Amino acid sequence: MKIRDALLLLVSLLFVLCTAVNAQNQNLPKFRIGIITDGPNISPPDFAGLFKSEIQQMGAGEFTALFPDDMQLEADSTREGVKQAFERLLADPDCDLILMLGFISSTIAVERKNFSKPVVAPLIFDSETQKAPLDGTSSGVKNLLYIDLGAPADQGIITFRRLFDFKRLTLLLDKRDIEGVPAAGKLGSYLANEHSLTGAGNRLCRGCAQPDSGRYRLGYGRIAVAFLQ
Repeated sequence: MKIRDALLLLVSLLFVLCTAVNAQNQNLPKFRIGIITDGPNISPPDFAGLFKSEIQQMGAGEFTALFPDDMQLEADSTREGVKQAFERLLADPDCDLILMLGFISSTIAVERKNFSKPVVAPLIFDSETQKAPLDGTSSGVKNLLYIDLGAPADQGIITFRRLFDFKRLTLLLDKRDIEGVPAAGKLGSYLANEHSLTGAGNRLCRGCAQPDSGRYRLGYGRIAVAFLQ
């Protein structure tokens, strides 16, 4: 549901942009969209492809969304690599909008204060923990839009406690996420305190959110939890 919200938000933004374009030009407006991913994606394997196809379908007849190959950037799973890719697209005059498709890239986006073009960060796992800017119902920062995924994590624990009265919680985080997102290391403590659980700590793993891992995933992405009695 949250990912669908991100797509609707992104398409709504493009509708606003194309309204301004149509006021001067009756042709179908074209937008070149840059996408930044943190690194090789494990689950789902073609996350960027999902966004591309949905944006094109939802914008049919209103605008044309283009995804030039040189604007589809995969970083090296580090904060520095993501920052370099981000600066490259911000400086590219042909790039109209940037989509930050990763926990690290979304985090880096909300840490920034100034943007030369619209930037969408749909993977903020907890806006309060990550200290994302907030002004009413928006970011309050010009050209920055983000989606907070925090609610599903709380709701997931509430639902599972109704089924199984567990007492301890261990958070399994992919190594690149806990190293690239400073607030990720605090998520386990937050959830334990919020739900009166004993925190058994955070565990680093590689690819811990693969579809066949047999672990329950909180929210959407590369975070998994182990519930212990």
